[in-house]
Amino acid sequence: MPTNGEIFVIWRYLQRRRFSDAMIWALIAKKYQERQIRESYYMPFEFDIDLITDQQFVEQFRFTRAEFMELLVHFELNTIIYRDRRSPSEELAFAILLQRLSFPHRFEI
Repeated sequence: MPTNGEIFVIWRYLQRRRFSDAMIWALIAKKYQERQIRESYYMPFEFDIDLITDQQFVEQFRFTRAEFMELLVHFELNTIIYRDRRSPSEELAFAILLQRLSFPHRFEI
């Protein structure tokens, strides 16, 4: 939603019959609002792989902790450039990948 100041600027342009400028200001306000909403979806958190038990590892990722760490070295995930200048840890990125590939979770010990 545009702020009161932005609405006032748009209103002044409309009064002066400068419709193209008013339209530009309205588009800028809308894009800014969309960006604010999109950025609010990313909540920072710390991912600690040591908190996952060995049984959960096999159930969730289909690999043991040792196999996970061995595969992690070979993927070289630290060389990937991510969108929006966000860079998750290698462990988090690989855990998300394996979690998505192992769906649905039907394998249980």
